[in-house]
Amino acid sequence: MTVGFREITTLLEAEAKKYSNQFLNDVPPFTVIQASGENLVTVIYRNLEAACRTALADGPRLSAVTLWENPTSYVRVERKVA
Repeated sequence: MTVGFREITTLLEAEAKKYSNQFLNDVPPFTVIQASGENLVTVIYRNLEAACRTALADGPRLSAVTLWENPTSYVRVERKVA
């Protein structure tokens, strides 16, 4: 089964909107955990994975999320392959 860009874009925009123009220390769960790049990419991965399962039940599975901190540094979370 294929999924259109519109469906994926909607999920990505909704997730990005949670953090855009926000002081991350005021946004849950960063009120209780450090707002590091590693924690941010993990939270985004988990949220997008859950959103994909809900909105795109029989669609593609999320395999990775990469958060670029600058042009040469990034943090990546990948799905474990069994």
